[in-house]
Amino acid sequence: MAVDISIDPQEWTQLEKLLGTIDATKVAKRATKDVAKTVRTRTARRIQKDFTLKYGDVLKGIKVGTTGQTGSRVELNGPRRSLHSFRGSPKKPRSEMSRTKSGKLRKARTYRYEIEKGRKREAPAAFVQRPHMGSQPLPFKRMGRGRLPIVVLRGPSVPAVWQAKNRNYVAKDVLKGTRELLQQRIRGQAFRLIQQQMRSTGRQVERLAAGV
Repeated sequence: MAVDISIDPQEWTQLEKLLGTIDATKVAKRATKDVAKTVRTRTARRIQKDFTLKYGDVLKGIKVGTTGQTGSRVELNGPRRSLHSFRGSPKKPRSEMSRTKSGKLRKARTYRYEIEKGRKREAPAAFVQRPHMGSQPLPFKRMGRGRLPIVVLRGPSVPAVWQAKNRNYVAKDVLKGTRELLQQRIRGQAFRLIQQQMRSTGRQVERLAAGV
């Protein structure tokens, strides 16, 4: 899924008239980038509304880039996420959990996870372990004969999570008001550049008056 944020020809003509000698390209580039970042945040929040994927992992799968000279693009990409990125338990390896009063390890618990909120599932024969000393614990499972290989259990990717919930509906929800927001950002960035130019001109006049 990709969303392009751009300025249509009519808006571009109006922008050039408004700015006069000020660089319209700079205004447009900053404005579309601001809107793209807002769309990225809205998308992440919308995904978190229905899924237990951690916010940081959601953001890793949503990139903001550029298109052409002034446009920006929001794109969902990235690999499947480990089940650890979603809500699940137990969170610690069995050896790190509290022991019984006799000092023995507690009975291994079935790994339970929740990708979509309210839909809990089980992963039989899964276990939680740290891949390396000091690393975060991940859910693993032994596959095939001889209990090998050992693989990390994974859930869906960010694009797959987006697709799971009627993509068109979610897209409309996230992109609602985008054109109005872009116009606001254009006016805001134009005003900032005009202020910067006025301050720069004012400093030049002061230096000339001082004979510098």
